[in-house]
Amino acid sequence: MTVENWRPVVGCEMVYEISDLYRIRRVVAARNVVAGHILKPYRDREGYLAIRLCVNGRRPTFKVHHLVLLAFVGPRPEGMECRHLDGNKTNNRPENLCWGTSTENAADSFRHGTSPLGERNGRAKLTEANVIEIRKLLAQGMPQQAIASRFGVSRRTIGRIKSGTRWTHVVCDTTDGSSEGRCVND
Repeated sequence: MTVENWRPVVGCEMVYEISDLYRIRRVVAARNVVAGHILKPYRDREGYLAIRLCVNGRRPTFKVHHLVLLAFVGPRPEGMECRHLDGNKTNNRPENLCWGTSTENAADSFRHGTSPLGERNGRAKLTEANVIEIRKLLAQGMPQQAIASRFGVSRRTIGRIKSGTRWTHVVCDTTDGSSEGRCVND
């Protein structure tokens, strides 16, 4: 049986505690709430667990992972942000969290496949299949403007795909000497 480790919530030490299982409870009784009551977090728009705590008569929102890090690791160093090491936004156990740079956090997101690359980006006009087809058309010598018109994007977008500055995560080999090119994703 695992023993749950409780620590005071930083900034609300006399009122709330947080555990290594990222549960939050009231330490003292309040109007209509008994001491020891476990509070229920909710998912915010970004998919993180968040909770509203009563602090000096106000009810600000806190991200649960920040509360865990503050309680179990310590204050946030300048320029650092929270990293979820396994890529799961709702796994807020202390061993899954650490302070890190924005670059490290972005690398984690890419490694876990949670970064909004390509068609996972809500503003993307192309799909990965489109990009593969575009690269095949480029390998066949079709003009960039004609390809752009065909897919409803700018010639500049096609140029960036061709130069490898956009959609770099889509691997397509068009150098095999065939007239149409061969894509790894086929």
